[in-house]
Amino acid sequence: MIDPQPEVVHAARQLTITRSSWALEIIAALSMESTSVRVVHAAALIALDLMQDGMEIVKQAAALGSGPLPTLLNAPEYMALRQHPDF
Repeated sequence: MIDPQPEVVHAARQLTITRSSWALEIIAALSMESTSVRVVHAAALIALDLMQDGMEIVKQAAALGSGPLPTLLNAPEYMALRQHPDF
């Protein structure tokens, strides 16, 4: 296998950083929405390797009895939470 050129690697990293920052900005802007809306964003946080932040939202949703939470937790995007000690 051939290693990619350094400028390609740099461009890919910048794209990843830009997309992650953009996603976090959207999540932060919607952080005042209802818990049922915010719990959907937990999957994005998990994908961005922010497992603890995702788990905090899930814990808040559980404490408030969020209706869609049981269904969401069975989705593949949330499976990584099963490894979290607070699950």
